[in-house]
Amino acid sequence: MPEPTSSQSPANPSRARAAFLKLELPGDALLFLYFAVLAREYFWWVTNNNYAAWTASVVLAACALWLYLTAKDPTEENEAGLPFWLIGVLPLVFIYTLRVAFPDVSFDVLNYRLLHAERGLRGFLYLPGEFFPTPAPYNPAPDMVTGIFRHALGYRLGTIVNLLALIWTARIADKLLRPFWRNAWVRATGVLLVVMAEHLLFEINNYMVDLLAVPLLLAATHLTLQLGAREDTASAGARDLNEGPGSTQRRRVITVALLLGMSVAFKLTNAGIALPLVLLCAYRVLFDDGKPAAKQLAWTTVLCAAAFLLPLAPFSVYLYRTTGSAVFPIFNGVFKSAYWPLSNTWDPRWGGVGYAQKLAWPILITFKPERLSELAVYSGRISFGFVAAFAGLIFCRRDARLRALCFIVVLGAMLWSASTGYIRYAFYLEVLAAIVVLALASRLWANAPRSRSRITAVALLWLGLLLQACFAGYYVSQNEWGGRPTIFTQPGPFKTEAHLLLRDRSLRRFLNADTREKFDAVEVWIVSSMKTASVEALLQPAAPMIGINTGEYFLAPAARTEFDEALARVSGKRIFTLAFPEDLTAALATLRSHGLSARESVPVEIPFFAPQGKIKMFLIAVGPAQSNPVAKDTSVSNTPHDPAYRAEISATAQPALLVAGAKLVLNLKVRNQGETTWRARVPAGWMGVVTVGDRWLRADGVGVVNEQDSRSALPHDLQPGEEADLMLSITAPPVAGDYVLEIDMVHEGVTWFYQRGSPTLRWPVRVEQAAK
Repeated sequence: MPEPTSSQSPANPSRARAAFLKLELPGDALLFLYFAVLAREYFWWVTNNNYAAWTASVVLAACALWLYLTAKDPTEENEAGLPFWLIGVLPLVFIYTLRVAFPDVSFDVLNYRLLHAERGLRGFLYLPGEFFPTPAPYNPAPDMVTGIFRHALGYRLGTIVNLLALIWTARIADKLLRPFWRNAWVRATGVLLVVMAEHLLFEINNYMVDLLAVPLLLAATHLTLQLGAREDTASAGARDLNEGPGSTQRRRVITVALLLGMSVAFKLTNAGIALPLVLLCAYRVLFDDGKPAAKQLAWTTVLCAAAFLLPLAPFSVYLYRTTGSAVFPIFNGVFKSAYWPLSNTWDPRWGGVGYAQKLAWPILITFKPERLSELAVYSGRISFGFVAAFAGLIFCRRDARLRALCFIVVLGAMLWSASTGYIRYAFYLEVLAAIVVLALASRLWANAPRSRSRITAVALLWLGLLLQACFAGYYVSQNEWGGRPTIFTQPGPFKTEAHLLLRDRSLRRFLNADTREKFDAVEVWIVSSMKTASVEALLQPAAPMIGINTGEYFLAPAARTEFDEALARVSGKRIFTLAFPEDLTAALATLRSHGLSARESVPVEIPFFAPQGKIKMFLIAVGPAQSNPVAKDTSVSNTPHDPAYRAEISATAQPALLVAGAKLVLNLKVRNQGETTWRARVPAGWMGVVTVGDRWLRADGVGVVNEQDSRSALPHDLQPGEEADLMLSITAPPVAGDYVLEIDMVHEGVTWFYQRGSPTLRWPVRVEQAAK
């Protein structure tokens, strides 16, 4: 099909019809919603009329979708075919159905996901006067997508968006496999193996958002591989790029940038995994297509940068204006927001420890699943694909498409290992790893008649993926992020709950009149414990929220001042907090530590989108404390000893001299001298575990230089009286001078141990500038 000329109007019926014929479901329908929620973030700034804002957002989304469709290859086959739907999709529908009747009660969902969705759909993430009601203000765009489905289909069926995202992923995987396996039935079997990864399937019934960006990254991969794949002349791509802003090649490059920007907006950690695609795309433009003119190359670069930043801009500006950092709270040691400790520390429970483990992490993950995620199981998909990709780079030098896929997997896995090593941030690698294995098997099969060993290698590659998929099926039949049963383990409750499908759009509708009246009295929410913010937002969405359950927000003077001002603004209003029975003691202690007290505590039962599924909680009336022994002074001398927080810490070496900015690994021994168990892992995530961390103080031992330099996780739960050996990587201050290094235990999201009277390990350190 010939390309339309630049003189054609975008409204030309033939071009519009061609674009419409490229429409694919469910992917392009989801992409339209993605465009709409990102456009809605721009209208946070210009209108308070939600209906007008959404109308404008829908119009912009339709225009964006049309432009996206014009970047597709007009000669590409769009039909998936019967084998794809029978073999590739039907098992996904079955897996989704296993738990669809049971409402999602995952930790992250109750902690902040539902709150982010409700706020983002109506306007800015935080209401005026609020103080950080969630652990971190993440971009709510993906939560807005799940929120649309939840409001349209109800709480149970709202999670179908994840199923649709996986089907979209499968369709793109089918396209990526088409050059390697032409037989539709064989390819459909390969597609099924691609999507059968346990950690992808663990989220299929949840309001977690990690799956939503996977098809965006895959679509960007598919378009990148199409760059330079023209069949006329070697320089045709360069001529096409030089034709002008409307050229097909340029539209594809810009579309890749837009898709990558959207994926990063949905999940900031996708930035590292997207880097190999950026490098590959740049290589294709500069070399595979012939050298384009400098002017056109510069113009294309500017347009790509704009397309990448377009999805990120509104929330990044909002975040910067709210916190002083456009990527808050990560890399705060670099961006230095006054509302978070100056640290670049990532969750110390996950990933490799030290440079050697990080380098080998793509292989080690199969043998260390406990450091991969809270669910602590792994069937080895990335490890399998990583080895196959290395082999492909070495032995398949003439196959540009396969080598490109191998390059993405190898470099992407290394970047992921160096950054987080957490499996929920590597779903794209999970999918692409299987595609690389199948692509390598295809190339071996092409030469199989010549070698029995190659036939064996092909069989082993397919068999390896099949075994991995079987393990994934077993794991997902046993567990998922919400810990819910399946239709097979609890058929009776499943049937009862299924009657509520499409009838569970509002949580308040399940409340009786007396309980509803209690929540109507709430004018302000205090978020005093985990898993309550979303419930509070659903029960009384108009009430502003003041968070006190994330300890990091109270380590800097500016944050404490902001908190005091937030409390002053709600003085005289009816203030309440919610707490689960198991969190009640900690919630009351948190209230006291922030100058608040519980005036009255009333037990309530909240039917969580089901009359039978009642959540027991305490509704607590909150007021100022009559006296606050802890007050705002966190020094040990003014803090009473808490027997639950007692540690003994020692170091094998205490270096007295360091070079500015130098890194050093300390060998520590810690003993639990308290009365409670120190948890190494909890279902809540990082918040709630006990770690060891360091702070840099001024020479007087009082002034703080860096409140949060580094963290190291416990190897296992530590009972009272037990001890453990730990390694802690520290970084010397960048400015020469005299300092005090302090080592202490941290109850993440709650307190440093020194704030509860526990002794710390500290010694003076002289920091000198490096010799030139």
